[in-house]
Amino acid sequence: MNKKDKVILETKDLKVYFHLDEGLLKAVDGVDLVIKKGKTLGIVGESGCGKSVTSQAILRIVPNPGKVEGEILLYERDNQPADQPVDLCKLSNQGREIRSIRGGDIAMIFQEPMKAFSPIHTIGNQIMEGILLHATDNDDEAYKIAVDVLKKVGM
Repeated sequence: MNKKDKVILETKDLKVYFHLDEGLLKAVDGVDLVIKKGKTLGIVGESGCGKSVTSQAILRIVPNPGKVEGEILLYERDNQPADQPVDLCKLSNQGREIRSIRGGDIAMIFQEPMKAFSPIHTIGNQIMEGILLHATDNDDEAYKIAVDVLKKVGM
């Protein structure tokens, strides 16, 4: 199999339901998708069709009272055989393993600008926060990495 044909993330029958006082809201109802290494997947649709909720489900950040069902299979994690994916639906929303996956293996760029960066913290400090969570415990090293990243993008 060609390296670019390798599946890195797959959802099977993904559902996100919100049990509200008014009844059951089916925000996402049976989404199947496959993301392959070296490829880009675009999710498009009209406002309110479930694009953001699908992405939130993959990251396991669906707000309460949302419930996620189905399978979200992540392949090729460190120290994990490629034929034994991690089912993100079986992980605790706040557990150590899902927190290590968020921002490390999977990330989301939110569509609302005010959710992307804090207006009261520097961009450098916010980038350092992610580096300290996923790459190093050393503040000086995180600072150097953040400065290098900002230079690479011309900032």
